[in-house]
Parts: sequence; C-alpha cells; structure tokens
Amino acid sequence: MARPGRSRAARFTRWGHRVSAREALLRASNYYRTADFYRREDPALDQESVRLQTASRRTFADAAALLGTPARALEIPFAGTTLPAYLFTVDGSGVPRPTVIYHGGYDSTLEGDYLALAAGALRRGYNVLAFDDPGQGATVRAGLHFRPDWEAVVTPVVDLAVTLPEVDTEKIALVDTGLGGYLAARAAAFEHRLAACVLRDGVWDMYETVAGVAAAAADAGGIEALVATSTSARWLVDNGRWTYGVATFGDLLEATRAYTLDGVADRITCPTLVIEAENDQFFRGQPQRVHDALTCPKGLVVFPEDEGGGEHCHEGATLRFHQVAFDWLDGVLGGRSPQRLEGEGLVIVEEPHRTLPGEQDGTVPSRSTVTDGTVRSIEPFSTCRSGSSGAWLCGCRRRAGEPVTCAAVVRAVALQPSRSPDAEARWSG
Repeated sequence: MARPGRSRAARFTRWGHRVSAREALLRASNYYRTADFYRREDPALDQESVRLQTASRRTFADAAALLGTPARALEIPFAGTTLPAYLFTVDGSGVPRPTVIYHGGYDSTLEGDYLALAAGALRRGYNVLAFDDPGQGATVRAGLHFRPDWEAVVTPVVDLAVTLPEVDTEKIALVDTGLGGYLAARAAAFEHRLAACVLRDGVWDMYETVAGVAAAAADAGGIEALVATSTSARWLVDNGRWTYGVATFGDLLEATRAYTLDGVADRITCPTLVIEAENDQFFRGQPQRVHDALTCPKGLVVFPEDEGGGEHCHEGATLRFHQVAFDWLDGVLGGRSPQRLEGEGLVIVEEPHRTLPGEQDGTVPSRSTVTDGTVRSIEPFSTCRSGSSGAWLCGCRRRAGEPVTCAAVVRAVALQPSRSPDAEARWSG
C-alpha cells in the first residue's frame, strides 16, 4: 500500500495536484510506519525494519515539502548528539506565536506527529516543535533509550525553542501521547519555562503496567508462554526491551520502577490538563491519580467510549482530542481562566482556595459576589461534573454548601463589568 502511494504521489506532482500528492505521501509514510510497528523481535538486526523506518522518514520529508504551511527540519543538541525535529509554523511571517512542544510515547515516531497533533494545532494558530526523543523513532537505532529524568530531554528542547523567532517564549506548552503522560509530567515538574502542559493521558506509574504483564505471565506459566499466545503482551515486551535498551523482560520490569510521579507531581507549577480514556487497557485509573496529586491549576477530562474516545490515546478520536486540548490551551495561554469547553459543561482550571464573601465556618456558598469593578459569580464544585461522562474534575468531590476539606476550590467564574454593587452574574455549567 505504501509503494503504490508513492507512485501516485509522483504522478500527482507531475500533473500539478500538490494537495493530492501530499496526502498520498502522508498515507504512504504512515503505511511504512505501521508495517514496522510489530517487527520488534530483534529490530537491531532486522534489515526489513531498517528499510521500513527509513522509507517512512524519507516519505514524510517529501510530504513536508508539499504542506501548505512551512515545515523546517531541525536537529536539537542533546547529550553530545542531536534529536531529529520539525518546526511546523502557521505561516512564513516569523511572527512569534504560541508554540506546542510535542513528543509521543512508548511507540511513537516523529513522522506520525504531524497528523497526531501538528495539523490540528496549525489550524488554530499554534506553531509546533515536534521531535523524536530518546526511545522513539530514529533515536533508538542511534543508541538513545528512554530515561526517567525526562527534564534532561525537554530542557534542551526548550533551550532551542526560546531562540527561535517564531516562538512566543511566554506561551510554550508541552503536549504528549501515551507513556509521554509520565514523561511530560516529569519534565514539567522541573522545567518551569513551560506555560501549560497537556497529558494525553496521565500516567502515574509505568511499573504498575509492566507488573501487570508479569502477573499475567505467572498465571500463564511464564513470560514465554504468555507472549506465545498474546500479541499485545508480546509487542509490549519486545518494544519495551528495544526502547528501554534492556535484554530481558525482567530487566524491563526493573527499569520501569523509576517511572513514577510519586513525589514528583506536586512540583508541577504550570496549568495542567489531564486526559483519560475510559477503557484504557494500559493505564486505566492512573489519570485520576495524577490529577489528584497535582497542586497546580489543573483539570481532568474523561473521553467516554460512547463518543469513540474511550480507547488508549483516544485512537479514532484524534479530532476530538484536538478540540479539547486546544480549546483549553486557548483559555490558559490567552489569559482566560477558567476555560469552559463549549457544550461540555466542564470546569477545567482549579486555583488555590481563597476566602470569599459569604464563607463561614469552613463552608462554601453556592454563589458569592466580589464587587471590585468586576462581577464574579462563583459556584465551586456544583458545576464540576462532566455532562458527558459524569466524571468529577475536582479532587475533593464536594458540592456547594458542604464542608471544604481540600486545599483547592474550582472557580467557575463569569467575568463581566459590574453595573451596580449588588449586580450578580451566574456562570452555568
């Protein structure tokens, strides 16, 4: 399927059909990537795997030259070598814009990042700096593997980003996919030049996931018996050995012990959106734990199965993910707090609790008004339930009028000029 796609792209180019040529190349690049996806028994010596990966990279480079917006290949200095990257920009004006730094997770490649995130970002006025990090794509063949201290990876990327004229250095966000839900959170805990972070999805502890495979292996009579009958387990083990740079499943299990947000999550200071897939087969329940541990402005959005976003990384609902993530970023980076996702009834931003007029005896009233030239109608907790999934977005799960036992209160605030000292404005979720 990839080879015919390249042939069609060549014909489309000769005939002057630029968009069709680009689309054929993007499809071909993804076919090459998909064909290589399960070839993980011994990828270091698998020449077909090398060929497929190389073809995917070259085909995407050809497609990038035909995009309707600029795409510049970069090399990010890192640990004595470089990480391959692309800077996707809205236009060629050089005007500084909000910029997303994007990396994937356990099985991602740079070539997949355009459709996964960059295309949706560009349509909304965001530039994107996407890169292959250690453990992904071409970097593994160069001898780079996953590492738990992910700030050591992201900080050099930010160092480069702040030198680029197209980047608004006050509006840099970090977005991830999959295992990146741990990696990005770890980076954000130590790299404080980030203005926002989106965890797709939140990952609390990678060891728990791999330990689950170990438990299944024990029931099956050993890891060899399990991987002989389970494609998903075989892929997880083989890809893990490859991307973590270890020889055995036992080595992989031990290597993942350091990949936990315990004692780390509360060091994140930038506003952080945690996303969860209702039926995630790898990290179910972990996004809620990440959200509960955060002390920064935060939010949690659950993608339900009945909306097509319930599987790991919301496969099949990429455009829905773009809507949620970028609408939230619009609010955070645009200075509008909190941000409500239209039609969702979701309160996204939490802030430290403040004493409000009308508060007595540790309770929060259902409505309070601050008359400082602006009307602020505040309905904590009563509007923080997702209309689509019923998931709570605040950690304490208290309703208005009930005792406050947590350290944060959701501010569901509608701001508008005050017409009188007694004027009130209701924000309805």
